[in-house]
This record gives sequence, C-alpha cells and structure tokens, in this order.
Amino acid sequence: MAIDQRGNVVLEKLLAELGWSPSRLVDAVNGVLGPGYVGRSTVSEWLHRDRLPRHPLPTVVAHLISDTLDREVSVDELWSGRAQRAELWVPADTGLHLPWTAAGTVEVLDDWLRNTGGSIRVDRRFFLAVSGASLTAPAWGYVDHLGGARGGSFISLADDRRTILVTPAMVDSVAATTAGIRNLGDVDGGHQGSLQFVHHHLTRVGKLLRQARFTHSAVADRLLAEWAQVAQLAGWMAHDAGEHGLAQRFLTSGLHAAHTAGDRSVGVYLLVCMSSTAVHRGRLADGIDLARAARDAVELANAAHDAARPTPAAVRALAASRFALAQAASGNARGFHSAADEARALLDTPGALDTRPLYLNWFGPASLDSQLAQGALTLAGVSSRDCHGLVDDAEAVLGRTAIDAAGTPRHTLFHAAWLSRAHIAADNLERAVPAGLAALRRLPTVRSRQCALLLHRLEADLDALSPARRPASVRSLQDQLRATRTA
Repeated sequence: MAIDQRGNVVLEKLLAELGWSPSRLVDAVNGVLGPGYVGRSTVSEWLHRDRLPRHPLPTVVAHLISDTLDREVSVDELWSGRAQRAELWVPADTGLHLPWTAAGTVEVLDDWLRNTGGSIRVDRRFFLAVSGASLTAPAWGYVDHLGGARGGSFISLADDRRTILVTPAMVDSVAATTAGIRNLGDVDGGHQGSLQFVHHHLTRVGKLLRQARFTHSAVADRLLAEWAQVAQLAGWMAHDAGEHGLAQRFLTSGLHAAHTAGDRSVGVYLLVCMSSTAVHRGRLADGIDLARAARDAVELANAAHDAARPTPAAVRALAASRFALAQAASGNARGFHSAADEARALLDTPGALDTRPLYLNWFGPASLDSQLAQGALTLAGVSSRDCHGLVDDAEAVLGRTAIDAAGTPRHTLFHAAWLSRAHIAADNLERAVPAGLAALRRLPTVRSRQCALLLHRLEADLDALSPARRPASVRSLQDQLRATRTA
C-alpha cells in the first residue's frame, strides 16, 4: 500500500486540538501498553509518513484520543479505513450501563463468567481506562438509587432445581478466603499472579451465585456482598498492577452487587476506591467527583437506614479521608484540612473501631495518619505554600512507617518512597537518602507495579539534581535504584 507523503492529517489535527505533542502521545500509549512499547520515532512515522500502527495500536490510540476529547473518534476515521478495530480491546464501561436491579446484577455476574480468560489474563478482553462521565455516571447512578428499592430480590432469580444449597457456614468459608486474599494484597501487592488468584475466587463465588440455591434470602444477600468485596480487592490489585481499565471494571461491577445486596457500606468503600484510583491516574476532577459521590452515599445511606443501623463511623471516616486526598491533589489546602479534621473526628467517635466492617479492620488511627500524611506530601508538591512545614508534619508519621519492621512490605515501601521524594522536593537530601534506602530494603518481597513506578520516579528526581548537589550518598542511592530497574 502506498504511503501518503502528506502524513496522517487527521491524527495531526486531533493532537493539535488536544494540545498534545508526539511525546505526550507516546507517554499516553506507553501508560496503557507498558514502558517502551512505542517511541517518538514511531509516532513521527504515523504523523509524517502515514504509517499504519501494528495491532492493537490503532484501537488504543483512537480510544485515548476519544477519552480525552470526550467524543468518539473511530478507528476508521483516525486511520482512513485501513485498520481494523481490535475486538477484545474495549473501554472499561462496555456493557455496564445496566439497570440498578437484581436482573442487572445478574448480567454483571454473567459477563464475568462468560469472558473468563486463560492462564495469562484474568479476562479474555483488555479493558481501556475511561474518564469523565463514562467513569462517574455509574457512581452517581448508584447514589441516585440508594433511596429506593433494590430492584427485586436476588434469590427470586434462582432456579429451585439447582442442586447446590448455600448455607451460612459456606458463606463464612468464602469470607475467610476473601480475608486471606486481602492480606495477600497488603503484603505482596498487585501483579499478574495475585490478579489471577483473586479472579479465580471472584468467578468461584460468581458461579455459586448463579448456580446455587440459598437457605434464605439473607444468605444470598450476604454472598452477593462478599462478591462485591472481592471485586473491590480485585480492583485494588489491578490498579496496583497498573491495569487501570481492569480496575475500573471490577469496581463498577462491585457497585451493582453491593446495591442489590443492600450493603451500603461496601458501596461507599467501592466509591472511595474509584476516587483514589482516579486521583492516582491524574484525573483530579473525576477523583473529586467520585469522592463527593461517596460522601453523598454516606448521607443517603444514613437517611435510608433506621436509627439503629447507621453507616459505621469508620466507613464515614474513610470517605472523608479520601475526599481530603482528592482535595490535596488539586491543591486545595483548606478543603484538605477540613476533610482531614472530619475524618479524625469520626474515627475518634466512641465505638468507631469496634463497629468497623471486617474488610476495614486495616483502617484505624495509624492508617488514617499515614493517608493524611501522604495527602500533606501531595499538597506540598502542588503548592509552594508552607511546603517545608507540610513535609515535616508528614515525616513524623511516614518516618515511623518507613522503619516499622512489623508493617506490611508493600505499604512500608510505598510510604518510604513517597517520603524520600518529598524530601528531595523540599531540598532535604540528608533525609531523602535514608527514606529511599528504607524503601529499597522492602523491594525483594514486593511485586507491585505501582511501587516499581514510584521508585523509578524517585530515581528521576535524583537524576534531575545538578552534579554539584549529588554527594556520595545520593550517588549510591541512584546506583541502587538503577540496579532495580535493570534487574
């Protein structure tokens, strides 16, 4: 096929509309497909020699541009009808615009069961992360339906001829396995192996929900709430592994299950996780909107419950803390401190720790302090006002975490690397090096892609220092970080 010497005019115009350079497109593509998947010379050939990208790049590039522009740019339009869409590469919200009913939740479950992948991937599809209304509309759909009925009973959809009978003891067994997987995520982090493991559990519970009978409707609701909790775990692990579209798919699916199960606390937890992952991806407006949805869900849940069954204070504190982190990322110091104070007050409520759901046993004063310290570091990074004071306040918390031998390896590494980067930003290199070394000590037992990327960013921070500001200790830390990247 002849090459159009004019280049890809459509792609060129769209990049101009976005304000993207070729390098920005390279970063966006590699953010989906992995570091080094494409280079600037490749994108230059698309632009100036009208080269046709290899599979699945035509679909990925069209999605990235569509998602950022908030309008569809088809594969045919972008590549002049010469490329075929990669059928298994789909936006994360594909097929999830479902009614908030028991029948809608059944379709969510069946979708996962129909598309279970082989030994390499947890699903045969590749989910592309979405932004804007595609991400936030399901969250607000969940909130909008909190005050009404659950859309029918889940147990009424079960066939009486099913031979398996699920009892409360069986659900206890499922919950015990879920708790073990939660510990796996805290210790090992998210990677392909842990994702396959949690997905196996998700589909096993899904098959029970679709192929079994239940001793009582409460048993069905409890098992469905367990499935929603597993979806939250899977979403967190997928996010930690850098598979952001897959994470969105798990979390949105979990919202449907939580709604049908009538477990509003799990629903709030899922919304909180959706907000956190959006903020981490740099989608600050989405993160703030999702955090607002979580807070509104808390208020509606309290209004819907009778006075004896309010939303647990720890759940409300978690929602407030994640709203604080979203405010910090946007540079809103007043909003951050206000929400942080609210979270502390809620967690100090008498009985707050005793009434935590089991899946929030990890969330207490120490973990809240760590989250808010990370928020302070984020705020220090985006706002020059009182930068040193914020870093000093955060070090009091994260400094302890970084040297805590009893802490989980993944969290200790993450917090120590964050602290090291913050000290570099605050020009405290004598404090940055010990924190960086503390992070590296935990690396051999952690397989989290997000932690690996954080260490790469720490290395880049050190590389950006002028040679005159790199004493022997800094150069030694650089060498050790470089060795982890090339290992």
